[in-house]
Amino acid sequence: MIRLVLYLLAVAVAAIVAVWFANHPGRFAVEWLGYSIDMPVALGLLALLVLMALAGLGYGGWRWLRRAPGAVRQRLRARGAGRALRALDAAALANAAGDTTGAVAALARAGRRLAADDPRLLLLRAASARRLGDAAAEEAAWERLAATAEGAAAGSLQQALLHYRAGEGDAARAIVGAARRTHPHGAALDGLAIELALAAGDTEAAEKALSGLRRQKGPAKPLLDDIEALIDGAAARRAWLAGDTAAADRAARQALRKDTAEIVALGLRLEVLAGNDGNTARRARKLLENAWEKRPHPAIAGLAAGVAGGGSEIERMRRIEALAAKAPENIESHLMLAAEAQAAGLWGLARDHLGRALAATADRRAYDLAARFETAAGKPEKAGPWRHLAATAPGAVWRCGHCQTGLDYNTMLCPDCLAIGSRRWVAPGPLAAAALPALSTLSPAAPGERHPDKALPDLYRGMALAEALDAPDEGWEATDGGPAPDDGPAA
Repeated sequence: MIRLVLYLLAVAVAAIVAVWFANHPGRFAVEWLGYSIDMPVALGLLALLVLMALAGLGYGGWRWLRRAPGAVRQRLRARGAGRALRALDAAALANAAGDTTGAVAALARAGRRLAADDPRLLLLRAASARRLGDAAAEEAAWERLAATAEGAAAGSLQQALLHYRAGEGDAARAIVGAARRTHPHGAALDGLAIELALAAGDTEAAEKALSGLRRQKGPAKPLLDDIEALIDGAAARRAWLAGDTAAADRAARQALRKDTAEIVALGLRLEVLAGNDGNTARRARKLLENAWEKRPHPAIAGLAAGVAGGGSEIERMRRIEALAAKAPENIESHLMLAAEAQAAGLWGLARDHLGRALAATADRRAYDLAARFETAAGKPEKAGPWRHLAATAPGAVWRCGHCQTGLDYNTMLCPDCLAIGSRRWVAPGPLAAAALPALSTLSPAAPGERHPDKALPDLYRGMALAEALDAPDEGWEATDGGPAPDDGPAA
């Protein structure tokens, strides 16, 4: 509508001008160099407008010719940048697909068109070098990335992770410390700083790094509480090793207020309770039940086996069942009940929980229990397949809750997805029922009769706490009698 109004106004103005010239005729005469030009005024104005238009076209053409070389160069650069970006995309997709050969070829194409210190190029080169197992090339790429303004934090973080994996904790801490001073808002740097400080036994530095992490907007409060509990547990352990029982107990209490399943603090608190006079069994069982309800773990089961040791077999099983009732469907509960029921000669209960565990996980501990179960049934020929499965099966491990990467108990930062404090205790998934041997049916034992294998409860009790925290898989070795717990040093 507005355009129509403007068009009608322009036509009206043109008509008015034409009428005015028609009512006021005149002549336009020019004499120059012996030539004489005589024409009406309207025609002269039209000629003037044509000359002005030609002049404008000439000036535009001159400007186009003047700018043409630069425009051509700019267009060629844009085409090269587009090809470089497509090459970077191809490299990223090839890395995601595990095609390292394609990624290296795409990065070579991108490298011919991008600057050598382009952060995107260095990032993908480091990722490709990691997939190829070329540690030197990966470290060189991260080092160059750390020298750029845009990639300084990412390069420093990955450099520190490389040194940490190589056992160079001091170098990793120096890199992280320098990076945190220049990038105070890096949550991943704070998480790695906590982990490095704990590995070095420096709980004060870990607490300072935690303060920096609390200023970030990302981590949730329950996650921060778990991290603080881990730091307090480390402080309690250090005080315990130094002989300061009171300080160790204070730190352990503080840790358990934040995280009821902090294993180190729980173990030390139970040690303190065991050394006190008076009836402390009820308090110990309460601590264990709170821990089991939040995060069932074989190390907690090992601590519970010691606390439940007094009284008759029936009383002992009742205490263990009360603990397992806090997480009745958890695999660890079935494994704990199966082991303790076998030790007490309660075959029906043992078979029930062992069957549930075997249906839920391919954990080597379940296969070891099955082999011991068949041995007790007097059917060694049926125990052999279970022993073979136990010797080759995986075990439960700490894993990242986001990307399932295997972690240690004290890992604060997942090295793959950089998630902070995301570790979870994860058992392997189950095998198909058709691939498992059938369990025998045993009669309940007579009152007071125990399993002939006296070492069976050591499935949990003999598991060293440090081993349970870091690498429970490695504490098992295949023997003729099935996997047996390794006797490591006590925590």
